[in-house]
Amino acid sequence: MTPSYGAELIEDSICQRAIIRKLSLIDEFSRLDEGLYSDFGGPLKMACIFVGGIAPLEMYSKEREASKSALQNAAENFQNGFISGLVENNEEDIEVITAPFFSSWPSFHRSPYIRNAKSVDERGIKITGVGYVNFPIIKNIHKYINIRKALSLRLMDVGGGCEVIVYSLNLAYLAAVASMKKIGVPVKTGVIVTDLPQHPGDCGLMYRLYLKHIEKRLLSRFLNDIDFFVLLTEQMSTELKVDKRRCVIMEGLYDESRLMGGIADPKVRYGEKVVLYTGTLDHRYGIPRLVDAFKSISDRAVELWICGAGNSEDLVRQAAKDFPRIKFLGKKDRDEIALLQRHADLLINPRNNEGEYNRFSFPSKLMEYLASGTPTLIYKLDGIPKEYYEFLYTVEELKGETLAGAILRVLDIPETESKERALSGSDFIKNRKNARKQVGRVLDFMRDKN
Repeated sequence: MTPSYGAELIEDSICQRAIIRKLSLIDEFSRLDEGLYSDFGGPLKMACIFVGGIAPLEMYSKEREASKSALQNAAENFQNGFISGLVENNEEDIEVITAPFFSSWPSFHRSPYIRNAKSVDERGIKITGVGYVNFPIIKNIHKYINIRKALSLRLMDVGGGCEVIVYSLNLAYLAAVASMKKIGVPVKTGVIVTDLPQHPGDCGLMYRLYLKHIEKRLLSRFLNDIDFFVLLTEQMSTELKVDKRRCVIMEGLYDESRLMGGIADPKVRYGEKVVLYTGTLDHRYGIPRLVDAFKSISDRAVELWICGAGNSEDLVRQAAKDFPRIKFLGKKDRDEIALLQRHADLLINPRNNEGEYNRFSFPSKLMEYLASGTPTLIYKLDGIPKEYYEFLYTVEELKGETLAGAILRVLDIPETESKERALSGSDFIKNRKNARKQVGRVLDFMRDKN
């Protein structure tokens, strides 16, 4: 049954008034002591609430199966990695409020309604999943109402004084968090920005125009209610028109805690030389370029393996039919991907630096590639910090090198030499870019702003 919008709005209004009344009592106690006290006379416990769009398998197995399009694995992994980082930094009172990132019914999902759900995951994190009508556009209004309601109820429990971190600039999520500040709740708010609305991924023309010309304008109304920003690249702050002093750069993080795959057996080999791509099969990410480059390689001992889904999937399927050395493996889970990456001879990212959006993005797969300890070949991108390049091989475009030429050059490097660089890159990611350290930097930045 579809929920009544009128009833939900009335209930939400009651929640908002109740939280304001409770916080007024807290202010009275605060005047009696330097600390912040609850209306029961005890010190308030600082809580950290993460608002995002994760879809845990144990909570949403049916909804996952009902999806007609690929799930947002990169977003899921990033959010789970950030939550793990909160746990590893000894954040004690952590709660997640999620409105899962499922595509809309009926074109891309078989369910017209995403249900409410609650769970406690293996990390001990309480997860509240809010339901919503899964119709285009309407879903965003419904998400906003229900996220704000869940936030209000949680803040009523702890009496304010929370840290609320929201993932992405999705309008429904950001507006729900910002609304807490607008009604005077003493919360510290932050947003993790992985994509800008004017540079969306694979979506239709109408939705692209909506994001660029409508949602972008609406977002600006709420950014002033956000205390700090976690950005992938420095250039994002200029595009968002926010003070750089409110921004911390975190290009990504690596969360090994949720991987179940074992260590690669050096005796296992898939072929003479396997070049592997794992990730979204998007035209913008250079998949046609990769396929065309491989077709020009005459060495029959070299194979190209591709995993993933996206708008280039048909192109890859056809190439695999026409060229036996190109193998399409389809979608794999994270553990299978990790094992494939460890056993491959070369990992590749064919995305080049064409397009303005490269200044505002960092390829999330680069963390996984480097962590695997397998040599990695990429194009130089504006969004990748310089410190990464000593562990990578790059296509030497200034010297006129082609992608095919770069593949053959790197495969021809002595294995001891290329493996040494790759293992150094693995240590770099696991020791300096792990979830604990990256999220720890964010927490330090956030609390320095108090």
